[in-house]
Amino acid sequence: MRILRLMALPLFALSLSVSITGCDQKNDTFQGNQNNMTAFIKKIAANKESEETQRYVGNLNGIEIKLTYYYKGDIVLRQASENKILYKTLKANNKEEAQKMLSQVSEAYQGMPGLTERIDYYDSYATEYVNIDFTQAKMSDLCKLPGSSIDNCSAHYLSMIRSQKLLEESGYHRIN
Repeated sequence: MRILRLMALPLFALSLSVSITGCDQKNDTFQGNQNNMTAFIKKIAANKESEETQRYVGNLNGIEIKLTYYYKGDIVLRQASENKILYKTLKANNKEEAQKMLSQVSEAYQGMPGLTERIDYYDSYATEYVNIDFTQAKMSDLCKLPGSSIDNCSAHYLSMIRSQKLLEESGYHRIN
């Protein structure tokens, strides 16, 4: 089993982890390159099997994290995260300081196929939204993001079963 971690906001001692578990070619029968991986996931997404969701909540270093996985069978098709970050957690005194800290990291996430990220700023906290569409995103591109520590950039798909296990072992709670 390969464990993949995509750091959504890698800031100094603070890091927000969106955990992803992938299956590589040693553990499954699907063979091929990165383009075949995307085609494989698109084929799964298009089949008549109904899409399911699992939602989790957790807290990492004072950041409230809500994760939603959209999947068919064991294949994760999309992942969405909503992360509430208190400015005091960042040691920022106000919205402007927090924007300055977070904007550089946020810029790196812009323009990548299959990935959207935005941060909304409020008086005392920011909310970050990260969405990954695995029918569009390439693992090799996700590996290049600042703060990512993905140990298998050639994974063919993301396993819902393995993701669920990893999340629960990390203290996340399923809410549906």
